[in-house]
Amino acid sequence: MARLLWVISALSTILCVEGRAAIDIERGVAEIIVDGSDWLSGHQAVLRNNASWYFSNVTGADNVKPLIKIGSYTTDGYDRLGNFSETYLMYKTTDAVPVRMDAGLRSYDQIDVFFQRFPNGLAPNNTHGQLNEIVSSFPTFEVAGANLGVVWYEGSQLQNVRYLHWHKGERIPVGASFNDEASQPSGGMPLVLHDASGWAITMGPLHNFFTAAQCPSPKLKGALAFGYKGTTAYVPPGTEFATLITYGGTVSSSVLKYGEMLMQYSGNKTRSMKWTEQGDLSLRALSYYTDNGAYYYYHTVDDNAHIRSADNDTGYVKTFKELLAKFQQLPLPVQAVQYDSWWYFKEPGGGLKLWEPMPTVFPDWWKVGLPTVLHNRYFDPNCDYVKSGKYTWAMDTNVAIPLDKQLFLDIMGKAKAWGMVTYEQDWLVTQFERSTAMQQEIGLGKRWLEAMHSAAEDLNITIQYCMSLPEHILQAASFERVTQARASHDYAQSRVDQWNTPELSSLLYWAVGIIPFKDDFWSESIEPGSKWPGTIEKNPELQTLVSALLAGPVGPSDAVDKINATRIMQTCRADGVLLKPNRPAFLSDAALQFALADETAPPHLWHTTCDVSDRDVSGRDYGHHLVLSVNTSKTYRLSHQDLGVDKNTVLFAREYYSHATQVVNATSPLYLRALPPVQACPDGPGHCYPFEYWVLSPAHGFGPGLKTFALLGEPDKFVPVSPQRYGSPRSTASEWSVEVYGAPGEVVTVDVLHIESQKPVSVACVLGSSTAPPIRLSCPNTGNCTCR
Repeated sequence: MARLLWVISALSTILCVEGRAAIDIERGVAEIIVDGSDWLSGHQAVLRNNASWYFSNVTGADNVKPLIKIGSYTTDGYDRLGNFSETYLMYKTTDAVPVRMDAGLRSYDQIDVFFQRFPNGLAPNNTHGQLNEIVSSFPTFEVAGANLGVVWYEGSQLQNVRYLHWHKGERIPVGASFNDEASQPSGGMPLVLHDASGWAITMGPLHNFFTAAQCPSPKLKGALAFGYKGTTAYVPPGTEFATLITYGGTVSSSVLKYGEMLMQYSGNKTRSMKWTEQGDLSLRALSYYTDNGAYYYYHTVDDNAHIRSADNDTGYVKTFKELLAKFQQLPLPVQAVQYDSWWYFKEPGGGLKLWEPMPTVFPDWWKVGLPTVLHNRYFDPNCDYVKSGKYTWAMDTNVAIPLDKQLFLDIMGKAKAWGMVTYEQDWLVTQFERSTAMQQEIGLGKRWLEAMHSAAEDLNITIQYCMSLPEHILQAASFERVTQARASHDYAQSRVDQWNTPELSSLLYWAVGIIPFKDDFWSESIEPGSKWPGTIEKNPELQTLVSALLAGPVGPSDAVDKINATRIMQTCRADGVLLKPNRPAFLSDAALQFALADETAPPHLWHTTCDVSDRDVSGRDYGHHLVLSVNTSKTYRLSHQDLGVDKNTVLFAREYYSHATQVVNATSPLYLRALPPVQACPDGPGHCYPFEYWVLSPAHGFGPGLKTFALLGEPDKFVPVSPQRYGSPRSTASEWSVEVYGAPGEVVTVDVLHIESQKPVSVACVLGSSTAPPIRLSCPNTGNCTCR
């Protein structure tokens, strides 16, 4: 395992303690050495106090004062992350009343934590503190010691996540976008690095996310700094800033380990798909959405969004009546609907006034007849809740941040009685950027989100984050009820690449136990009469497929007469239960390695797995794999190692649309051809789509001379083998079988490939009533598979 080494020079003697930490008595040099290669090094501890800068190494620095080392200390201990050994340097300023800073490293089994402590506090006195600057830093890294690939998370909904090439001997090439502090206040949290061998590290805050920064510091001439944001007004005595470092043989394993440690530190959450099975209807079943990009976003069937007649047969009431009738007619088993901001009262500036339905939209809390996902914006300083004087707030000129759990209990409780199952908190970035207090005060952002989460927990509802920054996503590692979050730009038919923004953000979301949501989509290309005249959805099939592969909500948003039920039904069972992979799809580690080798952006090669709901009695995991390749300019090959498959496993790959097949084994990788750019395609699946979608199924054998088969699953479902469809497998010497789940009376078509003939055979499983015994798909060792 790659480990962090603090390489220390004491009286010219280099000490390495089993690849762990030690102290440089003279300079305190910190290095990150991975697989024998020196990736990063730095020797600077930095703080700002009373408008003055202090550096532990003042050489070449302008207008700074010295930070004097006064000693060092080593100890052992235990905390939520496990047993550790700790070594730190003690510094102080040269003022009449000096400020102390302890800077060091805490080493655990498999992970490390850099930390800064201020025993008597810190008062930066930043009248105009900047979001793209720091007021403390340790460690501080200047140039790369190897050629590295960088995953740089940034932006609202992490939609601006970038892949960078950091060349040896250069400073991190973040570029001009980060220096525009208003647009990118949170870049680089966490920071993910990898090399040509695949080794990777993830570095990010352990806590206090809203006042944390990882950025190329202007004061440090572009050196990569880790510490408190430049806007931080005060650091209380004894407060610690901690930077967690995790390691992996791949980018994904490193990032997943980082998220696992955040959840372990908070003690409140584990990574799980359980919310797709219980407790979160908006994740479990098909929904219908009306948010930005939707046909009925501030638009209705009669174009009277905020006008209703005496008989309640206009506007949104009429729209939802027609939608529900269409769902039944098609049929399309929608189980929940989302109301965006069009339904509640807003102040003239756009913020929330009162989170209750306007009588011009829904008279007397009219119910649509289905559970709801309800959108909320930011609280305006003049809103009814502030004026009531009942709640606690962090007030600013253009936003009021609620810090009172009772507020959320009051508004969520009333909405739950109206049918709400999921509370959607939108405009999160706006609330951070407009709140001076949240940028200045350590812990205030957490208090806000804790109040929201605690109320949701008491009321047994879930939360969807929208327009979240990395700070919100990392803080959600503490919140089990934050089950889902938007991971893309707002949907718009004109954004032909909107589908691809989750490919890297999805990994970080899943790392902290959040299921990513691509946003709504049109299931047809042309839908006349919308708010966006002339717009065309150039690839409705790809939009639908990506929604399914991300394992989050699936939210079509079509006009009532343009719903393509056949396309949408590829995502779910007849009762609307979504068929999901084992985890959200994200960019494959191989794609990042290709990008580093070619000095390009990563190709769009997504990967996830799917399976039955249990392992069989032998504990075997059957390991189906799903690979999406989009708009690739050249051919690629994915090996067993790229897929994380044992070298002895044989996989049978079938392309979803063309039904082309490949045998993938230790010597024959999966071949992915070059594809044309995204283009407009006629309705219906076909070869014109600029993507390939491969389903890889493992072989199951009974021994020499007996049948060998592969469960290909449902040929008309995007996730053909899923725990929502199959479970309770049994394996004996004479037969393998699995239960088949679904709606009463549903006909489930299952393809099974008999290896000897190399031809798939379709088996029809007709499900009985809800009280009937479960249907089992059975494959004997000498005959054909049947359902009984």
